[in-house]
Amino acid sequence: MISNNNLYHSLYNVTLIVSSKASRNAKKIAKSFGVLGSTTLLCKGTIDGKLLGLLDLNEQQQEMVIFLTNGYQIADLVSALHSQLKLSLSNHGIMFVTEIKNILGKNIYLEDVNIDKDNFTKTIYEGDFMYNSIYVVVDKGNGNDVIASSKRAGARGGTIFSARGSGIHETQRLFSMDIEPEKEVVMILVPASETDHIAATIVSDLRLDLPGNGILYVQELLKAYGIY
Repeated sequence: MISNNNLYHSLYNVTLIVSSKASRNAKKIAKSFGVLGSTTLLCKGTIDGKLLGLLDLNEQQQEMVIFLTNGYQIADLVSALHSQLKLSLSNHGIMFVTEIKNILGKNIYLEDVNIDKDNFTKTIYEGDFMYNSIYVVVDKGNGNDVIASSKRAGARGGTIFSARGSGIHETQRLFSMDIEPEKEVVMILVPASETDHIAATIVSDLRLDLPGNGILYVQELLKAYGIY
């Protein structure tokens, strides 16, 4: 059982999907706000555009950068990242914020500030949750099928990054050794009002209702930037 002493209120996860150069800049900006570390994943972003498609340039290698930060400084940090990385311009990247309910095993000190979290969140983010993030985990090679399905349902595109699976339906054996097949994780940011339709389309097209075909889950976003 987790005691209340281990619950750290007003912690947020800031995620960016940007170019390698912007990723380096983002880490410098975050460091200036006292964020001491980050996690970076290599991923592939898809871009809409007929001309890019004809030139076979509608996929870009990108980096997903994840920061964990205190609630009391997130407004200034997000504002700085949004401004300095020019996320208000098309194709400069996206950023979204989610709330952390609990953290264990931290290796850096995160101060717990005594604030009214409910009012504080409303002050920073102004209004309702407008976007959700759909995550789909499928076998390697099926990520583009997920993207295609989501676009048919109205999504603009998504981000694909590599992973490994070890579920009971994924592991095979070869010469008495477990083989864990490579996976692809597809992340798609969508308006909250369209989430159910897009998710249902993906589940139907990819047959995710059958064991071993993959999983899909949805995460609510506090705020999203760079989605056009």
